Amino acid sequence: MKILFDHQAFSNQDYGGVSRYFYELYRGINNLPGFQVELPILFSNNIYLKESHSTVRPFFKGIHVPKKVPIIKFINKSNTEISFKNFQFSLYHPTHYDTYLLDKIGKKPIVITVHDMIHEKLGNKYSISKDTNTINFKKKSVERADKIIAVSQSTKNDLIEILDIPSDRVEVIYHGSSIPIVTIDNNSTRVHAKPYILYLGTRRHYKNFDIFIEAIAPILKEFDIDLICGGGGNLSSNELELIKKFGIEHYVYQKKIDDDHLQLLYRQAIGFVFPSLYEGFGIPVLEAFSCGCPCVISNTSSLPEVGGNAALYFDPTSVESMQYSIRQLLNSSALREELTTLGFERLKLFSWNTTVDQTVTLYKSLL
Repeated sequence: MKILFDHQAFSNQDYGGVSRYFYELYRGINNLPGFQVELPILFSNNIYLKESHSTVRPFFKGIHVPKKVPIIKFINKSNTEISFKNFQFSLYHPTHYDTYLLDKIGKKPIVITVHDMIHEKLGNKYSISKDTNTINFKKKSVERADKIIAVSQSTKNDLIEILDIPSDRVEVIYHGSSIPIVTIDNNSTRVHAKPYILYLGTRRHYKNFDIFIEAIAPILKEFDIDLICGGGGNLSSNELELIKKFGIEHYVYQKKIDDDHLQLLYRQAIGFVFPSLYEGFGIPVLEAFSCGCPCVISNTSSLPEVGGNAALYFDPTSVESMQYSIRQLLNSSALREELTTLGFERLKLFSWNTTVDQTVTLYKSLL
């Protein structure tokens, strides 16, 4: 079976959950006998493709180039259209919602993965409502798709509620963790001198960073610990002002991450806090479990579905609720050890091998 992926996730993201998901599918399916995934990309700065896809070249990586991403997208989109004409594929699985090939597919089956319904659910509250392309493209892609993959039951429920999609057209297939399980950290090199709480990823909009800073500020001072913000780019001027407002400018640090550094950040943290208002899945929770890092996370959307009994929860709209759960973690080493053990056990329910197997089964059902 030959499957055509397209460029979108890898043109748009240097790293992130969507490109991680499609990279794991691409790698896993191509390792199966009788299957071939075509990924027609010429240029990408995506870190997951760096070593495994030798034909992909970086495009001014680490260098500021005006309109760099639009240029990458234009080149890769053109190359995808060439592959579409020349590659004799059985099924099309686009890596995001752009509909540029939908009208040309004919009767060949299409599978679309819906990662979340953030724009539809939270768009009115944040500036992401201005991104009407994503909303419109997603709706059209979902309507045309022969089968829809939702990455959690929560996302499936939102999809059915908002777009009125019949339940039998949507299949829930979970993500996995790309970080190998390590129960003991034999690396004596500390990534940070002081004990710290870990926050990961972008900090805008629904990620709820403002409320998190308000909640964590007195805790950092009380316990004399730091906050490490991994990834997400440099702290913005507004974020620096917020941090200064609460008097914690000497307690908060931003660090760049790659997979190796990320594992050390998880393993050496007191705990990982995920204050997001909404997630379609929540890969960082599984990553933290893999590294034996206790999790304190929001009680909303898909996160309880992923975390199960292996995490502490809080109401992400409540400073007091967030503080209570974080203090619980900090005050009890026994609780941290229990959550670590439960996290390893919970992780057994999620793997990329399972994701690949269930996705291939879905593909076969359409042919």
